[in-house]
Amino acid sequence: MIDKLFRRKRKEVQPFTWLDHLRAATRTRGLRISGWLQRKTLTLSRARLKLYTVMFLLFFGSWDGWIIVQALRHPHPAIPVGQLHLSHPVLPSVRPPADPFSLVGLQKFRSWLDSLQKDTTGRKVYDSLVQQRPGLLDSLRKLELSITPPPFK
Repeated sequence: MIDKLFRRKRKEVQPFTWLDHLRAATRTRGLRISGWLQRKTLTLSRARLKLYTVMFLLFFGSWDGWIIVQALRHPHPAIPVGQLHLSHPVLPSVRPPADPFSLVGLQKFRSWLDSLQKDTTGRKVYDSLVQQRPGLLDSLRKLELSITPPPFK
């Protein structure tokens, strides 16, 4: 009875996850770099090693200090309360497509919209499209005008 109370329970073996593999790879790379650095510093004398350490600390310490001083010397202005939330512009900017081959797709879309107007069920879809996206037809017109080449004189 007492045996059962004090018996050690065996821990279940957990399978390796991707995080465990990443940790192992990071550790092996760190050990490899550490060994390389130790081999390189074996030839240095203690005085030279101390000198290099002090130079390293002075260089990076002064660099960090300079960054802190620059950050405190030129503070950025506070963001006004009205600009905390980004708002969309009233009119979207419309860029014409880069190639004239997209004009074919726009013409097909335009002909599909025209075919919607011909029957009663399509007319309902067309009206709901125009109601939900009021600037759609104007944008299509602007795109077609910007892509089509000007007529020759």
